[in-house]
Amino acid sequence: MREIKFRGRNARHGWLTGHYVVNRGVHFIVEDGIADPLTTWEDYAIAPETVGQYTGLKDRNGTEVWEGDLLRTPEGDIMVAEWRDAQIITRCVRPHNPRYINSLTFAYPVSVVVGNIYDNPELLEEEQ
Repeated sequence: MREIKFRGRNARHGWLTGHYVVNRGVHFIVEDGIADPLTTWEDYAIAPETVGQYTGLKDRNGTEVWEGDLLRTPEGDIMVAEWRDAQIITRCVRPHNPRYINSLTFAYPVSVVVGNIYDNPELLEEEQ
């Protein structure tokens, strides 16, 4: 059984991983355990558009693959990991080929995570 966890970007601390919670319209990522009493809600609040779920898979270097991650294939294509129809897939974004879709379970063992769609939007652009 795969581990269920999420990540999201926090303004103060960068990427947080753990449980995804929404309370009174504010989105949080919290870890198991007891919180430090000196922290505030801002230490756990994340931008909701950056939330991604862990796929349960790792790339060929052992890096965890998250929804929204960009993977480079041995052929040099850039693929994005995303959920579609209740499964995690990779969709080719560079070169742009919307029909080139693979199951992530097929693509991850030979691919390498090179960034994500939030921190590395330049990887989505076609090379000239």
